Amino acid sequence: MKKELLKLFLLLLLASHVTLYTFNEVAASIYEKAGTVGAQFLKIGVGARPAALGDSYGAVTGDANTLFWNPAGMADIDNPVLSLYHNRWIAGINRQSVAFAYPTPWGVWGGGLQYLYMDELIGRDEDGEESIPRFKSYNMAALISYSQRIDQWIEAGAGLRVGLNFKIIYEQIAEASASGFALDIGGLFAFGERWSNFNGLTAGFSVKNLGTKLKLINESYALPLNLKLGLAYRFFSKKAMATVDINKFSDTGFQMGWGFEYQLYETLQVRAGYFKKEDLGKGIRLGMGFKIGEWSFDYAYVPMGKLEDTHRMNLNIRFGQEKKRKMGQKQVKEEPRATVQTQEQEGAAVRQVQDQSSSPLEMDTELERVRLLRQAVEGLMGLILNVSQ
Repeated sequence: MKKELLKLFLLLLLASHVTLYTFNEVAASIYEKAGTVGAQFLKIGVGARPAALGDSYGAVTGDANTLFWNPAGMADIDNPVLSLYHNRWIAGINRQSVAFAYPTPWGVWGGGLQYLYMDELIGRDEDGEESIPRFKSYNMAALISYSQRIDQWIEAGAGLRVGLNFKIIYEQIAEASASGFALDIGGLFAFGERWSNFNGLTAGFSVKNLGTKLKLINESYALPLNLKLGLAYRFFSKKAMATVDINKFSDTGFQMGWGFEYQLYETLQVRAGYFKKEDLGKGIRLGMGFKIGEWSFDYAYVPMGKLEDTHRMNLNIRFGQEKKRKMGQKQVKEEPRATVQTQEQEGAAVRQVQDQSSSPLEMDTELERVRLLRQAVEGLMGLILNVSQ
């Protein structure tokens, strides 16, 4: 335990020194390029779990939402997964997203759609009078993603992952619209048992929004080029995770986020994070995650300073586990028994499992706990939806 705590301390110490250095170096030119790029909605993080972790998600793996942060993070997904996201943001702005990932023998394929729209807007002249009919504005980005492991150390829990996004970007304000294309490139390296001193540590790097300019009416705007460096460290038998990200957009100064996640029970995770930047959204964030079978629900509370607080919610569904079990059963039926000794060993293993199985009373108690937890989650979801409205 002391060794793990020492690693965590060194990680946070390094992050703190890097933060102080980078912010001091760029403080004089933070706003130099403000307002010079378009598609600003691409700078807003996607997902409730990332938000609760202080937007420090550049080195996290195994989640469909990683394609919005670092596409290489999809490489560790073992089953098809679907993620639905909702955020009632500030000033009547709504954000929705959907992401999915599908593992194949040749890598993990995925896709995503993020959509931001506003309530009806009023066009006014310099005297404050309505000058044009009321109008709407919305922004959209559609992604196709691919991620793969590419080296020989996978069996030891380590290895290099790479990922790529291709996305189409569209913006519309009243009758004016603009569209463009972009690429995201990402890489992750997970340290495994071969590096015992760093086992559980993952480092990630990504370059996002490499693409064409957006032309709106007579003006052309570059996309917000994004460089991201992240670290994630799992410890306490992988029940806990600490994360840190350094983030740089082409039109702003450096941003930094920290996060911590702990699994209290098999069905419950608690999260906290801190996000530091020059404008809205900086400060402490809180969140939690519930899991029942193949379903999981994530929630994040994100204060927005002098503006209203925001609530972010994710529903995640994993598929394919039942299909894998059926495939395994079929394979067992088709494969002949090699020897009588193998049959005896399998019979002994079955008897051992039966001896260790729960009694009917314990099973009923467990089912009652699941039923009560399900009711609690449904009640919490209803409360959160009422608060967010």
